[in-house]
Amino acid sequence: MQRRHELSDIEWEFVRPLLPVSLRARKRLDDRTVLNGIVWKFRALGRPLAFTVTDGTTNDCTQSTAVMDAIRVPRPGPGRPRIRPDHVLGDKGYSSRAIHARLRQRGVGHTIPERTDQIRNRLRRGCRGGRPPVFDKQLHEQRNVVERCFNRLKQRRGIATRYDKTAGSYPAAVALASLLMWARR
Repeated sequence: MQRRHELSDIEWEFVRPLLPVSLRARKRLDDRTVLNGIVWKFRALGRPLAFTVTDGTTNDCTQSTAVMDAIRVPRPGPGRPRIRPDHVLGDKGYSSRAIHARLRQRGVGHTIPERTDQIRNRLRRGCRGGRPPVFDKQLHEQRNVVERCFNRLKQRRGIATRYDKTAGSYPAAVALASLLMWARR
């Protein structure tokens, strides 16, 4: 009988090939029991495509290039994975010339609102201020899916409070939580 917050058989079959093989003579603990303990520790739908982990004082927008480069979406059947999203939705924190230029260079559509200081500076410059970037308000309203994904990740206490302090264990916890979010869909 499967208890709440335990891996189902389908999830276990999804995760089992990703586990390392023990090269020592010592017998390992039951991997499924260990993972059930980790899942219970996190307890908690959005589906993250990529993430980076930084210290708490780093601005999110500085990592946009690293996250965009980390995206790999497998294609059904043979072929290379997709590395370029169709469209990016962002909040005002991602409204910079560098991010807009990078997305345009890669041919990625984007809907990111302008900050009020950018609007004010553009209007102050008059005709030399350029055109405002295209902004689709209805499309931007779909950004709540991104926020809900963050909230689902943060429902897992170990991720929200960052119990795992090392540079290796915290990204592993986020990756496992993301993997489980994908598997439960």
